[in-house]
Amino acid sequence: ISKAIARAAGQVVATAHMSDHSLGAAVYALLAVNYAGKSVDAERKWQNEQLPSEIRELVLTTRSRKEKVFKGLRI
Repeated sequence: ISKAIARAAGQVVATAHMSDHSLGAAVYALLAVNYAGKSVDAERKWQNEQLPSEIRELVLTTRSRKEKVFKGLRI
């Protein structure tokens, strides 16, 4: 769990130089939730509800592609 949380934090920091890293943070957060035995679906739903409508479709599409890269992580 702590490794996924640390990676999520690293992605947040890296957002300063590349906005795409913010989505990595969201995916690592899902991974941490999964490792903690909590509901990934509930976390994903919560994340989606926080998105401003102006960027919602862009974020959901891009996150979906990122999650495919993380598929070996079983989220």
